[in-house]
Formats: sequence, C-alpha cells, structure tokens
Amino acid sequence: MKQIKFNLIVTILSVSALVACNSGNNTTTNNSYTTPSTATVQFTVLGTQEINASINGSRAVDVLISSQRNLNDFKFDNLSELLAANPDWRQSDEFSCSTLNTSNSCVLHLTYSPTSFKHSGKLAIKYSYLVDSESSSQSVTKSLTSSSSQSGSLSLNYAATTSNNVNATIAPTAPIQELIGLSQSVAITFSPDNSKDATNLQITSGLNNLSVTNPGWSGPSQFSCANFKQNCVLTLNYTPTVVSQSGTVNLSYTYTNSNGSISNATIAIPYQSLSWNSNYSSSNIQYMTASTVAAQNTNMSGIYPAVNSDLSVYLGVNSALGYLGPISQLGPLGPLGPLGTNLWNPSAWISGAYSWNSYFSMINGPLSASGPLGQNGPYTDASYYNGSIFSTNQFAANTRNFGLWSILGATGPLGAVGALGPLGTIGATGLVRNPSTGQFTNTAGNVVRSLSVPYNSNSSRTFDVYENYTQSFATQMADNDTSFMVEGSLGYNTSNSYTINSSQDQIVTVLAVPDTTLMSDIIYVGVYTTSGKLIALSNSDSYINYVEFTAPKGSYVVKITKSALSLSSVYRLYVTGSYTYLNQSYIKGNYIKTVKL
Repeated sequence: MKQIKFNLIVTILSVSALVACNSGNNTTTNNSYTTPSTATVQFTVLGTQEINASINGSRAVDVLISSQRNLNDFKFDNLSELLAANPDWRQSDEFSCSTLNTSNSCVLHLTYSPTSFKHSGKLAIKYSYLVDSESSSQSVTKSLTSSSSQSGSLSLNYAATTSNNVNATIAPTAPIQELIGLSQSVAITFSPDNSKDATNLQITSGLNNLSVTNPGWSGPSQFSCANFKQNCVLTLNYTPTVVSQSGTVNLSYTYTNSNGSISNATIAIPYQSLSWNSNYSSSNIQYMTASTVAAQNTNMSGIYPAVNSDLSVYLGVNSALGYLGPISQLGPLGPLGPLGTNLWNPSAWISGAYSWNSYFSMINGPLSASGPLGQNGPYTDASYYNGSIFSTNQFAANTRNFGLWSILGATGPLGAVGALGPLGTIGATGLVRNPSTGQFTNTAGNVVRSLSVPYNSNSSRTFDVYENYTQSFATQMADNDTSFMVEGSLGYNTSNSYTINSSQDQIVTVLAVPDTTLMSDIIYVGVYTTSGKLIALSNSDSYINYVEFTAPKGSYVVKITKSALSLSSVYRLYVTGSYTYLNQSYIKGNYIKTVKL
C-alpha cells in the first residue's frame, strides 16, 4: 500500500521508533513513522520519541491519539492482556476515549520499567473505533445514518539499556494549542531515567531556524546543559498569528550517558492555532454535563487553556459544582436565596409597585446603558472575549463557554442574562408576575416576553425576560424560549418535560437544582430532540446536574427526573441562553462531547 510520511511527527526515528497502523491496515517500519494515505487515527509519543529505559530505571510513555474525523468509542482491545504478559509495562492512568475529532484528542498513559535486557521488543496494541457513514443520497445537513467498526494496530518499539537515558517531557501537554494573538510558554524538561549522572546535553538541530520552519515559534538559537544537578529546562514560546496553523516542532539532541558514550534522541511537539468557534451544526451538537466534568476527577491533562493540577480541588464534591457550591440548593439559586415564591424570597415582593425601574433616570439602573447589559458591563465582546482576567487566571478562563466551571460564568444562570440578573424576577423590569402562570405583564395587562435594552447612546439589544413559570403552565407551553425558571415537583416514578425553543444559534445551559436543603436530594436533567433522541444526560450523584450544549435555532425537550437516592421530588429548573452576542467558544477538553443527530 502506498505510504506517506506523517507530517505531524518526526520523520526519522531510531530503532525504538513509534509505528502505527490505521484504518484496519497494518504498516510496520522500524526507523520511520509512516501511515497509510487514508489514515483516520494518528498517534504521537509525547516528549522524547525513542522509548528506551535503563535497567531498573523508568520511562513514562504518553501516546497522543488524534483524528481529523469524528470518531466514537475508541478502545485499545488487547491492552490488558499485553500488560499482563509484559510486566515491565504498566498503565499509569485509566484510559477513556468516547470521542475523537479536531476538538478532542486522547492520551494513553503507560510506564516502561525494564528489569532485564530480555524486556526489549515491540508492544503491538490493537485498537478499534466507530465511524459514522453517510448515505450518498443525504444532504450534508442531515443525520448520519449508520456506524461501522474499524480497527488497527499501534506498535511501540522499546529497548532496555545498560546506560541511562535522558528523556524530555513537555509542559503543557501536547498538542500545544493557543488562541491567535496570545502566547503560550512551552517548557521542555530534560532528566535522566535513573539516579546516575548524564552530562553535556546539546540541542543539535531545530533551534537555529525555529521561527522559519515553524512560524509563530520563538526561543534561543542554541541550548546546552552541562549537567543535571540543576534543572535542565528549555523554554520556547508559541504565538500563533494565522488561522489553522498547525505542525510539529522537531528537535534533535545529544548527551553523554552514564557509560560515557554519546547518545542521540529526538523530540516532536505537535501544535495548532485556535480561534473562537461559532460553528452550529444541527447534526453535530457539542455538549458537556455535570457527569462528564465529574469524570475528569483530578486529571487536568488534555485541557486548553491549561489547568494546573492544584485547581482540581475546585472539582471536589463539596466545592464549586457540588452541594456547597453557588449552583446548589444552598446557594443563591436554591430555596433560601432571593428567587422563588416563598415569603422570604425577595422576588415574591419585587414586582410592579415595588420595582426600581422608575428610578432609572436618576440612578442609571440595571437595564440602562450603564447596567450589566450595557457597553461597559461584563456582557460585552470586549469583556468576555478579551478580558485580561481570562488570560491571567486559569479558573476564570474556564468559566467561559464549555470551560470546566462554565456553569458559573457570564452566560449561565448566575450571569447577567440569568435568573439573578436584571431580566429576572428580582430585576428592574417593572413588570408584574402573574401568580397563576408566572408570565410577566405590563401596566396595561399585556404579556411581555422580551425587552429592548440600551447598549449605548446609539443602539439597543433585545433580550428575553427571565420568568419564573408555574410548572403546570410551562409544561404545556409549546413556544417557550431559553430564558426562564420553574419551581416544579415530580410525581411518583415520573418525569417532567419542557419544550424549549432556541430562536438563534446559541449556547444553552439547563440546570436542575433540588428545591430542598438536604444533601441527599439529587435531581437529574436531560436534553432531547423533539423526536425523542437523547442529546445529553446529566445524572451525577455528586454534583448539581446541568447540561450545556450548542443549540442551533430550533426546538428541544428538557426532561427532569430524580435519583433513586433522593428523598424529595421538588426541584428548580433554570434554562439560560447565551444569545448570539456571546455564543462563541474555544476551550478544549475530553469532558466536552459531541453527539450525532
């Protein structure tokens, strides 16, 4: 079969090179990385390409799996058997890869620790995945009709050595990704694989013409490290300037090993530029849920923008997304907060005569151009897309669309267009809530569902008001929008369904908060097509459940159920749309999934 050099990986490798076989075709080459021209899956050994380890030493072997196509349910079929038969190899972290595409890659984490020379050879790992096949009679906007199983084999050549080996690790984890106009610092750390000395490390190629062969990259023209008593770290910078910029930084280096001999090695650093994405396909819905975020556990690898491992504390069950967090029943969206129809909820009183809208002219209120929806507020392109806090604070960056903590961000229920904002029942609309339906009415008794809000002295923007509907009214409402809440209750062994309509391409969050203060009460939430096909289900028993998804213009169904562990069946549903004003995203991570419709 005709073969081509894989342009994302270093071309010439040593005997311990990585060799891959893709799309059901087997290709074996000892000294180069090749792949069939029809390759679907690509593999990259991260850091040093040669898989060598000294006797009683250790080498982490992280393999990046990527694809330019949308693949599902990628698995390594014989990995457990291989590791059982090769005790010098072990899997250092769980592997799960439900989706592979241009946005999501996966990493297999292995460790090679040989105890004798006999433990050299080749690890042939079989893999399989599902790929959707489209009927030729279909238009590109229609659903994919079937899935077929494909398979192949990944070969890892490895060798045990008497001398030590100096390996390079890359931080953040490759592929290196960065938004156009921003800069990413990349640290390459060199270290021996055992306690013996290694000296005289030299980068022999790749640095002197770095910016020419890899536009956007910069760094020193040469690098050396006399010994490893101190940290031996090479720092490069990636500052992309054009869309769809991708490639691989290839470096070669030499060093003197513990036996006094000179060894050679190579490094490959895949990279790609990113841009804000507003691609809304009706057949490919992107989503994340409390369940997919919970599955991250403490693993912060593979996420862009990078998240330090110490921030995983904010993924704890008692932290930001759990029972004690701001979206929980104990937070401002719960029964003890300002929202609701209880006598102690301010929203039961701030309506009509008690509204502050009549003071706009004197105080430049929340629905004026000086408010949160105006040109100087947080709900603007300048603040959301270019705010300095997002480039300096990793947690803040991940409160934007599809970030780990995006449910807490500006486009969610806690944001300016959410239930607590000026469009809601504690806002400054001056509208009266009809207690039997939850609809807003004006002084003439007419139902009001949207408002024109001044953006600056010359223009306005239109937003839906954020109603607190009664359950009986909302469940029968066929033309409901994506800006409302409901205080509801489930019957015995039943579910509640709500039809929502996205009037524009936007990101929608659907949050289900237990309407009690008991930690044992857990409400699940799912989003479906109007024909009943599941888009996303959040059924975590440790987080407050929510779904965030790209919602092309159209209709969807939200379904509420409860956990068998839950003692109470009362809940609060919050549905919040981002509007087209802030509907772009750029964050990458394996917790972000894609469903085919």
